[in-house]
Amino acid sequence: MKGIVTIVMVTMVALAGCAPEKDTPELRLKRAEEVAALEVEHGAFDSALDRGANIALSASLITLGEELKRPTTEADKERLQGILREALAGFMTKEAWIKVESAVYARHLTVSELDDLAAFYRSASGSKLLTVQSALTTEMSEEAEKIFAENRESFAKRVGEAVNKAFPEIAPEAIR
Repeated sequence: MKGIVTIVMVTMVALAGCAPEKDTPELRLKRAEEVAALEVEHGAFDSALDRGANIALSASLITLGEELKRPTTEADKERLQGILREALAGFMTKEAWIKVESAVYARHLTVSELDDLAAFYRSASGSKLLTVQSALTTEMSEEAEKIFAENRESFAKRVGEAVNKAFPEIAPEAIR
């Protein structure tokens, strides 16, 4: 009888160790930090800095051309992009990125979902996705830009008509 009690107790202790962890905000944050660290390890942070610099680049390039009083060159663009990226990196560190990303993930994903995401990122397919994600995003943006360029005139016309209708006080006299 004593042997059966021991087996039951050992089984219960083993099962308790296999019980799912409680989904707490603290555990979510811990798991989210693991996911964010995996993403950073595979280049997501560097890609974010590149995207941030690219977002700032368009307006900054126009301003630079005005300041230089000449059209900007490709070399000017590359130099300015490097300056913008370096400026971003001055305050957006890997640690700050992981902290922000982890907090957002923890608010929107459960512990189980974060565990699944980390497991996927550790797999060959997940690791590959993390490695090529920036290139995929860039390529998709370029393709979307082509679609926009092909439809720029009709887009501008639709927006103009809708703005004139929504804000008649700014519409040209002929349309009012």
